[in-house]
Amino acid sequence: MKRLSILLLGAALTACSEAPKPYVLTGRIANVGADDLLLIGEQVSRMDTVRLAADGSFIYTRTLGKPAFGFAYVPDKAFYSLILIGGTTSHLEADTANPVEYRITGDLEAAQAFQAARNRRLAELEEQEFASFGEMQAAYTAVRDSLKGGLEKIKPKAFRALELASIEATIDNDLTDYFQTLRRRGAAFDSDADYNRYMEEMELTADNAVTYLYWKESCAGREAAPSFLCMVQTADRKIADPELKERTVISLMANCFSAGSADMGAACEAALPLITDKEQAQWLTETYEANKRLIPGAPALDCELEDPQGTKLHFADLYGKTLYIDVWATWCGPCCEEIPHLEKLVESYRNDSRIAFVSISVDKDREDWLQKLAADNPQWRQLRNPEFTSLYGISGIPCFLMISPDGTIITVHAPRPSDPEIRTFIDQTLAR
Repeated sequence: MKRLSILLLGAALTACSEAPKPYVLTGRIANVGADDLLLIGEQVSRMDTVRLAADGSFIYTRTLGKPAFGFAYVPDKAFYSLILIGGTTSHLEADTANPVEYRITGDLEAAQAFQAARNRRLAELEEQEFASFGEMQAAYTAVRDSLKGGLEKIKPKAFRALELASIEATIDNDLTDYFQTLRRRGAAFDSDADYNRYMEEMELTADNAVTYLYWKESCAGREAAPSFLCMVQTADRKIADPELKERTVISLMANCFSAGSADMGAACEAALPLITDKEQAQWLTETYEANKRLIPGAPALDCELEDPQGTKLHFADLYGKTLYIDVWATWCGPCCEEIPHLEKLVESYRNDSRIAFVSISVDKDREDWLQKLAADNPQWRQLRNPEFTSLYGISGIPCFLMISPDGTIITVHAPRPSDPEIRTFIDQTLAR
């Protein structure tokens, strides 16, 4: 008996000391060039690079952490969904000439097929128009039960756990997003009692907490200009888990800074005590300091500008009318795409003395700017300052600002000229 116990103990210790088994993916991708690479991983920021042989074949081996959904792609040519589970071997056959059609065989063949079928079924549901939230919830519940029944037959066990969590998250996401249907119908966001009950009773997670908070703001009639202070306060009351609360508040504040919200200071003050991570708290403080000078109502930042004739003037010289500022550059494709829309917008308000349109180029090369103006012949004011984006903390162009006649900031995130709501936005701004 003692000998048997020793043998069993030895077997257990051996099993515990075994290294994790690697995930293996082999395959062949047709119609790839000599310079093409295959990238494999879970996140775009952390991908492994795999070299393809002349015939497109490859072998990829990786010791993984926990099971996950991932993907492989040939940049600019093809994308393939993968299931990454240690101890399994799969084989990919694909052709970049037909990127939608590909086949994965091996240990996870049934799992890959199940996942593809699941995606199709849920996509079909997402296309349906439901008369009420109750009808939508019943349809999703039926599909969920059907998928869970089919999933029990699929191996390995690690996939079943991964897939079940994904099914639940996707369905929860779709049901939570029912307010989009209410928006399309022009209905109040709290007009469906079943939906209200679902939103208030659901367990808040990293996937749905922010959506819930925006829904609450919309129910309060603040969809167009949500109060980030109110959302932070609601998160503090509603979310019990400290880690989830902190993650949610950080996401809210990132959105707050991006939107240039007028209640940024109050929201930041309410958020800071809820953040225990020192790096995140430092990020919050520093980002607020960098953005507070750009909140609505703050004085616009003055700077020197140059017109096409070389005359120097100050930004403050433009005050006296509501200003719609287009920040652009000749080398920026999306900026140039907005020019025809801006031209129509200028024409729409040609006889309105309350507003002026100004384009400020950030081109460093003055000649490039002048050549573009000569080619386009815009009929509104054109100025240049290569440092304007740095001054206003603009991370990407095109960017559009609205400045009040007295030189205070209305917003540094105005709609684009191509936005269908731009005229409504301008009219409402001028009517204040």
